Amino acid sequence: MVAVVAGIGLARRQFAFVYRSIDGGRNMERSSVPCRSDRPFLNIDTVSQKFRRRVYLQVAPQFDAKTSTNAMAVFHSGDGGATFSPFVFTPIFLSRRTWEG
Repeated sequence: MVAVVAGIGLARRQFAFVYRSIDGGRNMERSSVPCRSDRPFLNIDTVSQKFRRRVYLQVAPQFDAKTSTNAMAVFHSGDGGATFSPFVFTPIFLSRRTWEG
């Protein structure tokens, strides 16, 4: 059984970090997350067959230079959180002004 935990560090700048354990939490090893961001959210796919056990890490808005907007960055891991892919942006957030009319 693999355990995966995410949090933020306060040294220098806030950034997301992920630790994982393959022995029920007795020992934790730090995973590589290729970004500096905060507000990490972890999800593990327990439904689909193709991506079952894939770990997803979503972090606070990142500036998307292509669209000049902020978007959530999402990483994924196919090895139980040991390593993570480069991030992809989620769809563009609507500003409060846009959805309030």
